[in-house]
Amino acid sequence: MRCLGVDSKKGLSMRKMLLAMGILSCMMGIGAGTLQAQQIGIDAAIRSVAEGLSAGIGTGASVAVLSMQADSARMSDYLIDETISALMGLQSGLGFTTINRVQFDQLMGGLHVNMAGPIGDATIRTAGGLLNARYVITGTFEPLAGFFRFRAQLIEVQTAAIRGTHTADVLNDSLVAYLMLDARPASAPVPTPAAVAQPVPPPVWPTHSMEIGQFTIGQRWATWFLNGIPGLGSFVIMEDRFGGMFQVICAGLGFTLMIAANTFLAGRIYPGGVLVRYTNSTVWTFGWLMIATWQVYSVVRSFTFGRNSPPRVAAMTVPWDIAFTPGGNGIEGITLSHTRRF
Repeated sequence: MRCLGVDSKKGLSMRKMLLAMGILSCMMGIGAGTLQAQQIGIDAAIRSVAEGLSAGIGTGASVAVLSMQADSARMSDYLIDETISALMGLQSGLGFTTINRVQFDQLMGGLHVNMAGPIGDATIRTAGGLLNARYVITGTFEPLAGFFRFRAQLIEVQTAAIRGTHTADVLNDSLVAYLMLDARPASAPVPTPAAVAQPVPPPVWPTHSMEIGQFTIGQRWATWFLNGIPGLGSFVIMEDRFGGMFQVICAGLGFTLMIAANTFLAGRIYPGGVLVRYTNSTVWTFGWLMIATWQVYSVVRSFTFGRNSPPRVAAMTVPWDIAFTPGGNGIEGITLSHTRRF
């Protein structure tokens, strides 16, 4: 009898343990089912948000969906469009007006505002005034542990005060996966201009075009010395066509006038056949000034030409440009180019 009593007690304890485990399993299953039931599809979440926020919109008021922040532009557009559609389905019964997407784009076209980032109070007032809306709706769509959280809020434009909020947890189903295709991974760094590699220009073999305007002092002295024959140094050493031609004209005109002043205009025959010679001082002076101009210009041009010469002059006097392209094994390519500008 004693042994039978002991066995009965052990059997009762075992049954209690099994009953407790069963109850615990049922509770866990019910909890998991409840958690899964709280996550709904994206279209149901949008309808839930629209119904929750529409209760705060007064009769006769107008409302606009201002922004929906998401990692995907496709998802953001979908949330805006579907929220507008859900509100339009509710507006007739509640007596408010919803600004559709076409009106929104037309009215906001001239306002350069980044609607993809956080929206400040000043932007809400500006956009609300431009849209003539009493309320605006903004929202976020953020990834969490295996699902997404859709949170939206109703904001009064005049005071920027929040008049209502609504949150829905969205299943990560095939539709959400499609709408999030263009989302940037959280671990992917955003490229910055500083991080973009800039191409390194290949070294260019020095040519005459690089040296134009950089004549040595010896070349300048030689130019001035050869300009003793008008323009010779400018033509030969500096390839200065304008400077050389100017010197030729000044010197030629000056010598011509001085010779004429002493020959063709230098005499007059008086009565009795007497020839009296003299120099025409006016013509001679003008000729001397032209020669002096040639001499002064020769000095100045020889020692200053090329310092500020126009680029087109350099390009016209340079026949060829040579560029070497370096590589891992030395020089990999040679580029020969010829340029003329007019």
